[in-house]
Amino acid sequence: MPNPRVDSYLEQLNQLLNFQGLSWWLIDVREDPDSFYCNHTMAQAFSLDSNLEKHSVSETCPIAGDFIRNVELKSGRQAKLIFTEYRQLLNQEISEYNNQFPYYNHTLKENSYFKSRARVLDYEEDGSVSLIFGIIEDISEMEAQRLKIEQQKSKFKHLSEKDAVTTLFNRRYFMALFKQGYVQAQREQYPIGILMIDADNFKDYNDYYGHLKGDECLMMIAKCIRSIFNRKTDVVARFGGDEFIVYIVDIDIIKLEETALKLKTKLLNEKRVQPKDEGVPQISLSIGAYFAVPRVGDDDIETYIKIADENLYKAKSKGKNCLEISQS
Repeated sequence: MPNPRVDSYLEQLNQLLNFQGLSWWLIDVREDPDSFYCNHTMAQAFSLDSNLEKHSVSETCPIAGDFIRNVELKSGRQAKLIFTEYRQLLNQEISEYNNQFPYYNHTLKENSYFKSRARVLDYEEDGSVSLIFGIIEDISEMEAQRLKIEQQKSKFKHLSEKDAVTTLFNRRYFMALFKQGYVQAQREQYPIGILMIDADNFKDYNDYYGHLKGDECLMMIAKCIRSIFNRKTDVVARFGGDEFIVYIVDIDIIKLEETALKLKTKLLNEKRVQPKDEGVPQISLSIGAYFAVPRVGDDDIETYIKIADENLYKAKSKGKNCLEISQS
């Protein structure tokens, strides 16, 4: 049996903290620092032997000792934080700690999530810590709801960034990325390029085969563009209709021209894009591009797109499958 001093506190804890789903524990730091007392709720939650009067801190405590094989953490950082706060509490460097941890229940074979708080309950005459106690609250349901909301937010964010047909970035998100890249290029004074790409004869294809086949064609065009502009720094988007746009850095104008020509050739040779009926003209690409170093103090990012679009118009005026590039 615990000594009278501990017994008195255990009785009070049982009376005051007898809430459903709430675990509590107590450690007699002076007399038995390697053991802890707890209520029946905690024994059940952490698969402890409820017949025992007290339990081993180092072997069975879910939030102390060696942090236990049952505490499922992505890294040891959280475990170290819990241990550090526990030691700080004993050393009176903090008045209480408040943290959260996931726990793998071998009996139920599932993870649960808990919120843990602890503070000093009593002191010795010399001011050192005599008793500490803590409460542990099961927040598994709250955590499940939080994760669900986070997943939904992530899904909606992903949808808001992507074009539904091609899965490329949409125009709005492209502009946000381009603005960030423009500011960085302007600050560090390196060149950037914009390519406006139009699918020649797509209207004929779409009218002949219908919108479903037309969407499949757009998807294949998008894949073709993305396969050429495939670096992490390349930003490819559907600008609208059968127009696409590319933002590119870390390239010179000669390489930019070579890459654009490579794209046009690949698209023409892509059988999955080209119509199978002789009466339908081939799908090709007209490309207008602009290449320059952003001038300091010039915040008009629309100028790049405007000039690239003007070059696209010049390319199309020459006929189908043409390229027009300018630089400054």
